[in-house]
Amino acid sequence: MNVLLKPELEKYVTERISSGDFPDVSALVNEALEIMRDKEVFSPEHMAYLKREIAVGIDQLDRKQFSEYDAETIIAEGRERLAQNGKKA
Repeated sequence: MNVLLKPELEKYVTERISSGDFPDVSALVNEALEIMRDKEVFSPEHMAYLKREIAVGIDQLDRKQFSEYDAETIIAEGRERLAQNGKKA
């Protein structure tokens, strides 16, 4: 099978292989297609799980059981956790 890529995508593939992220083009394309396939699969079990979780969230909101966060707070907390674990953010 031959595939023609846009120049920017061909450059991206070359960079990912050169960086050692993938051993060859086939490995990169296989992983990309698996991700694409998995993204498309949304089973009835997934839908049921999401509906249950949404119901739990709505119930918690109705009982005022929630915390307000903004992006800056979440980032700061994440950096603090990383720092406690001796890692850089």
